[in-house]
Amino acid sequence: MLDKTPLRAVRLLPAGHWMSYREGALERRQYWDVPLARDKINDEDKVISASRDLLLDAVGERLAASRRPAILLSGGIDSCLLVGAAAARAAGRLMTVTLVSGAHAQQVELARQVARRFDTEHVEITLGGGELHNNFEDFTWSMSKPTVGSICNYFCSRAAAAHGADTAMTGHQADFIFM
Repeated sequence: MLDKTPLRAVRLLPAGHWMSYREGALERRQYWDVPLARDKINDEDKVISASRDLLLDAVGERLAASRRPAILLSGGIDSCLLVGAAAARAAGRLMTVTLVSGAHAQQVELARQVARRFDTEHVEITLGGGELHNNFEDFTWSMSKPTVGSICNYFCSRAAAAHGADTAMTGHQADFIFM
């Protein structure tokens, strides 16, 4: 399931793996894995505090480099945390962008609640098959791996730029870290 892409004949390599093809033989091996952090945590409060500080500092650095930032708000844990962190550090009003077509109603509603809570300029976009078809070559050329999330980020970033944003931040795939 995690190896699927929107392109029928294209599959993803698992993270930390390499693949080679020589003389008709395909070889895939794991070269790296994330060490289990729970074995090294002695003080959970310190870890939570340090994680919060790192998130706030990282978001602050990105905000400082942007005139008009936008956050791609899916309604997931990562993007909701990102909006909260950005609101704590932003000098002005934030823009949030949510893709509503194809999204779960519960996530869209959570994105709307977060946008209201932090008083963002909230933009919602919908996509149809025609727009996907007309932009297929452009979005597949621009991404390193063709995943549904990457395609959503492509269209949300375009919408953010159309509304004046010069930076689009995303917590793409960080839900797993914050869970």
